Amino acid sequence: MEAKPELKIFNHPRPKKSLLGTRVPKKRKTEHKIAEINFDFDARADYLTGFHKRKLERAKKAQAEAAKKAKEEKIVIRKQVSFFLFF
Repeated sequence: MEAKPELKIFNHPRPKKSLLGTRVPKKRKTEHKIAEINFDFDARADYLTGFHKRKLERAKKAQAEAAKKAKEEKIVIRKQVSFFLFF
């Protein structure tokens, strides 16, 4: 009789491949390009004391924007009303 090859019902699972691949991480330069840091004390003081001023500026800008939108809305409504008055 001839030897029949064995039936393999359960194959061994394949090894899992990494989803990210086998990349080697890039090496970064360790040199620092910044030679000197200058600290501006006046700019720091202006930033720290200007929170209220910037908040008021944002509120004023928002009010102006809301007034502009209200005016445009009023114009659109007037056009619609005048359009219906003619018919």
